[in-house]
Amino acid sequence: MKLIPDADTEMVLAQLCYTLQLGSQLADAPIRAVDGYFAQLRKLGFFRRSIVLGPVIVSRAYGVEGPSDSGELIQAAVTSDLGAAAVFWDSEDYNRALESRTCECEALEAVRPLHDCEPAIRAVIWPHIPALVQKLLDQIDVR
Repeated sequence: MKLIPDADTEMVLAQLCYTLQLGSQLADAPIRAVDGYFAQLRKLGFFRRSIVLGPVIVSRAYGVEGPSDSGELIQAAVTSDLGAAAVFWDSEDYNRALESRTCECEALEAVRPLHDCEPAIRAVIWPHIPALVQKLLDQIDVR
C-alpha cells in the first residue's frame, strides 16, 4: 500500500491549489470594486431588482452530509442588489427551474455575494463576471 502520492498526483494537486489560491487573490480587489459600483448605482436609482445568470461552473456531490441522490450546482451571476454573485442550486431544483422557466426568480432566492463565497468559488466564478456585468448593463437603454 502506497501512502505517499506519486509525483504526477502530487503535481496535479499542487497546481490545483496554487491556481485556486492565486485566482481567488487576484479576484478579491475587482470583486470589491464591482460590488462598490453596483452599490452606487443602486443608490442613484439606476437599477430595478434584476439578475443575469451565467454558466454553471461547479457541479459537485454534497458529500456525506447531504443527500446522496442529488448534487450541488454553482452558477455565475450578477445581481443589481449584490453585484458579483454565485447561485447555489440543488441539482434537482435547478432542473425543475429550467423546465418551468423560473430560473431567474428562483436564483434570486439562492444567490450569495461572491465576496462571501469560499476562495475556490471566487476563483472559478470571477472570470465570468465581466461579461455578465455587460449583459446586465445592455438590458438598460439610456438615450
